[in-house]
Amino acid sequence: MFEIFLRVSMDGEILLWLQENMRNSILTPILSFITNLAYNGEVWIAISIILLCLKKYRKIGFKTLLAMFISMILCDNLLKNIVARPRPYDSIEELIRIGHRVKSYSFPSGHTSTAFAFATAFTKGMPKKYVVLVWILAVIMAFSRLYLGYHYPTDVLGGMVVGTFCGFLGGIIINGVMNYFNSKKSDTE
Repeated sequence: MFEIFLRVSMDGEILLWLQENMRNSILTPILSFITNLAYNGEVWIAISIILLCLKKYRKIGFKTLLAMFISMILCDNLLKNIVARPRPYDSIEELIRIGHRVKSYSFPSGHTSTAFAFATAFTKGMPKKYVVLVWILAVIMAFSRLYLGYHYPTDVLGGMVVGTFCGFLGGIIINGVMNYFNSKKSDTE
């Protein structure tokens, strides 16, 4: 069933093309920095905590945290272990990884899933200028995983799909919980 994710030919060719044609002394430190901003979701968690502290955006803070939590469970604890796809640098001899070796499996990209879960949950209710910045950072985060050699393009696409799903699901759950408590509160008044 998951054999398609284990095929590396086209995915590998894209990574090797990036390595040969896009890697340079300017992009490498920038994309390494961006990838490291969210190694464990730090940048997204920090923004979520700030949102929780602001009454106007507290609900969005809950949505983003829940979306990222669901993403972590689905991506890192479930899908990666079911698919068990090796990292591209372990399968493509010519590919040079930039950064440390990661022990987890490759599909789907956890960095990408977390970034897209956050961005999706963050989108509704926030000022447009912040939404655009968050989506730009999420897309750059996804690209950095390819550029640095940590993921295949299909890993990143999978992370985008899983993350977007988690962002919507987190929003639906928080809206439902808040609506439930608001209705209980109005019943007691």
